[in-house]
Amino acid sequence: MQQIKRLAQEQITITISISLPLSYSSTIFVRSDENRMEILITGPDRTPYSNGCFIFDVYFPNEYPTTPSSINLETTGNHTARFNPNLYNDG
Repeated sequence: MQQIKRLAQEQITITISISLPLSYSSTIFVRSDENRMEILITGPDRTPYSNGCFIFDVYFPNEYPTTPSSINLETTGNHTARFNPNLYNDG
């Protein structure tokens, strides 16, 4: 639970310090529980990711932020799609 509270506080700080541009075509949705987040990112217009929906599963260990989070790409077409050199089809 502490991990999510810390992340929420960081998000508030980031939101107050800078404003990210709003766009219907590129949006981030977040759903969280005590130590996991699911993130849906939609691809921005005029990019190779346009109209794409990319789901990430994020796990925060109890030692976060001393221990890094684990992020897994879920949108892989049953491990058949790879979107760029940094997003692997095995997550």
